[in-house]
Amino acid sequence: MISVTREALLTVKNALNDFKTDISGISGRSANKADTIINECRLKLSQTQNQVTQSQMKVRELEKEVQILEQKINQIISEIEQIEHTIPQMRQRVRKLMMQIQSMQSQVSSLRAQLAEAKDSEKAQIQVQIDELEREISQCQVEKSDIEIKIQNSEQKKQQMQQEFVSAKSHKTQKETELSVEKNKLNQLQNKFERLKNAFRKVESEMQAYVRAVNKFETSTSSVAQNKVTAVDKCISSIDEYLSTSI
Repeated sequence: MISVTREALLTVKNALNDFKTDISGISGRSANKADTIINECRLKLSQTQNQVTQSQMKVRELEKEVQILEQKINQIISEIEQIEHTIPQMRQRVRKLMMQIQSMQSQVSSLRAQLAEAKDSEKAQIQVQIDELEREISQCQVEKSDIEIKIQNSEQKKQQMQQEFVSAKSHKTQKETELSVEKNKLNQLQNKFERLKNAFRKVESEMQAYVRAVNKFETSTSSVAQNKVTAVDKCISSIDEYLSTSI
């Protein structure tokens, strides 16, 4: 009976030692696992932060493009307004020159008629007047031709600027749409980043608490198991002493 008890105590002792072996280092393994989880969460948080940074840069780029296009549109509008202001003035000048030319041509016709009937002594003076008028007519015609070319060029320039205006407005609308989409994306990423950050803090805190609890469990459990092994050893020693005495 005593021998059976001794064998049972040895079985208990072996079981306790196996248990001690099983829990030995559990806190270290738990800490490694917790570190892995925290690092994975930190990596995901870092990736999301990089996405937020990239989106912020994209928003600034698009805002700058929209601003540049707005400046270009305002410049085009200013140039078109300037052209629209100068064209009527040039046309008014052309009409004035035409009236002057017609008036001087009428004077030349009148002087030629006088020249045909004038005395020889008067013809030279009349011819001087005709030559002067024809010179002025020629100058007016050259100026009129130059202004008409300027009007034509201005109208072509205006048409070109209007096309550029339409193109710039379309491009600006496109960039504003892209900017709106990117701002929505940025807002979603920022919200996601805040959620991940809060979740990471919670996970990190819970993992640290878990590691502390496991470490405490390992220390206390190992100590209890060792005490029980010691107690069993004492029982076995007592039995062995008894058996040797009995013999």
